Amino acid sequence: MSGRYRYNQQERNVFDFSNKVVLITGASYGFGEQFAYAFAEAGANLILTARSEDALTQVGKACEAKGASVCIVPGDVSNEADVNAVIQAGLQQLGKIDVLINNAGIADPRGVSAEQFDTETFNRIISVDLTGAFMYARECGRHMLERGSGSIVNICSIMASGGNENNVIGYAAAKGGLVNMTYQMGTEWADRGVRVNAVSPGFVVTEMTRPMLEAMGMDKWISSRTPMRRLGEVQEVTNAVMFLASDLASYITGVDLLVDGGTNASHGTFQMPPIHHAWNTDRPMVPSPYVPVQPRPDWYQALEGGIPGIHYPLPEPDQND
Repeated sequence: MSGRYRYNQQERNVFDFSNKVVLITGASYGFGEQFAYAFAEAGANLILTARSEDALTQVGKACEAKGASVCIVPGDVSNEADVNAVIQAGLQQLGKIDVLINNAGIADPRGVSAEQFDTETFNRIISVDLTGAFMYARECGRHMLERGSGSIVNICSIMASGGNENNVIGYAAAKGGLVNMTYQMGTEWADRGVRVNAVSPGFVVTEMTRPMLEAMGMDKWISSRTPMRRLGEVQEVTNAVMFLASDLASYITGVDLLVDGGTNASHGTFQMPPIHHAWNTDRPMVPSPYVPVQPRPDWYQALEGGIPGIHYPLPEPDQND
């Protein structure tokens, strides 16, 4: 498959979440927002949470317009009291939780190398991306185990699959832990009706980030190192999440589904891109008898502040913390 992925509405019609209640963390923007819209269109009722109440309210209204009953509860996933409050409010309003989408996450976009990475930022990332996901899975899991059914989908990353050059030690550590938590919970709860799986997206572009990536040439560089020769689209990740959350995946648990265009299968690099991907060949930085071996492009070495647009920035700390 070449070129951009083209979304077909019939794909979403495959999934039926009528009479299901889905809790989505980090639902105010990005993946979480799109997950909310997709589940609403598939007939689900929703419990939505995020730190930004204004943005969350707008997403909730859009989901209600699609026919969903929506419980909106702002909260910080790293705060255990907030986690419990969100779940209790959702249960009180909607009566149950059938599906948890553990989506909330942060990263540090500065591109700081491991030896320079500060402990405070590292711990903050772990507290949201791993500990917060654990608390939601634990509390929702208790409810699901009592009912004898449920599905949890953790949003991970291909950066959990191995090392990389992006200088994201905190994010990689947190997502690696989340993948292994998925394996463990999926195994522990398998015989009690609760499935736990993960989706690990590769490089996925949104309409907001596409112009910047194309202007920098980064889309070509990433595409040239991806066997499918393109970036992923948000809807392709959404399809995977909805599949694992649905009864269509009833015999699947403890799985990390890589949605990465073959990146992980090829160990993250494709050293000899086809000739139509050759760019920056007038001054190759990696001498080689094989032309064109993809060099690390000029902009990568020139950037001192990391790679913009790939990870969300850290939220500003609460003044009350």
